[in-house]
Amino acid sequence: MKEIIFPKSLKKGDKIAIISPAGFVEEAPLQSTLNLIQSKGYEPVFGKHTLGKFTNGYNYSGTEKERIQDLNWALNNDEISAIWATREIGRASCRERVFR
Repeated sequence: MKEIIFPKSLKKGDKIAIISPAGFVEEAPLQSTLNLIQSKGYEPVFGKHTLGKFTNGYNYSGTEKERIQDLNWALNNDEISAIWATREIGRASCRERVFR
């Protein structure tokens, strides 16, 4: 059985990436989340497309490529200690591209 690897605990000043890997979201409803993150001493950092809007039968935060770029940025940025998704990754095709 594989050993469970736990992430490091967050400390004051750590940056939390705020990304929208699925649907469009406006900043105003996120304000309480941002306030919570800041009240704990962390710094929220928005992905490039977090507040974007791309409509294709549904309002997404960006194209699949843009949303995956934000996720990859958050996962591979050494300054980011945690990721907070505003919404879930809903579309199977997007999930498959991210988790291969």
